[in-house]
Amino acid sequence: MTRVTDYKFWIGQAVSHFHPLGVFQATLFPVRYFHGYNDPTAWHLPILWDNRERPLFNTLDKFRFADAHAFDFRGGRGRTLPPRGRTLADSNQRGGKGFSPTYAFTRDFGGLVGRFKLDWIVVKPFIEDPRRTEQSYRFAPHFPVTMRELNESVEDRISDHPPMTVDLPLTEPTRSAR
Repeated sequence: MTRVTDYKFWIGQAVSHFHPLGVFQATLFPVRYFHGYNDPTAWHLPILWDNRERPLFNTLDKFRFADAHAFDFRGGRGRTLPPRGRTLADSNQRGGKGFSPTYAFTRDFGGLVGRFKLDWIVVKPFIEDPRRTEQSYRFAPHFPVTMRELNESVEDRISDHPPMTVDLPLTEPTRSAR
């Protein structure tokens, strides 16, 4: 309601839609939308490839606890099912495009829109560099699963967000797991 009655908002909308750059931005909307769809870790380039969630993940990547440990961003292929490497792949289940969604509207048009990756499992393992693979894998996340099928096994869903699991080894995994 605040925007409806705000004349500055409407002037800004008119300028952005009738300005030559506004038309250019409107044509890029589908590309920008699907670039980061279900992958908030996708790269960010303002205006062309806007990803508003990326700054949160940059902050987590740079964060250090008082003991100099960091969150695990390694995303190794050998710790995911199906085996898909990339950023945070061992913390959250990767899908065909981005991550497996953890929230879906009732009408999602066959998964084209309306499914979002909202839930994350981030833990403090025994590492100091969030991306270097030669560190300990003790308490580092392994084999994440988003249990969408379980959630949808009853008519009205168990919850609006499917449960998620991740393995957290208490000892150093064997060499074969690496």
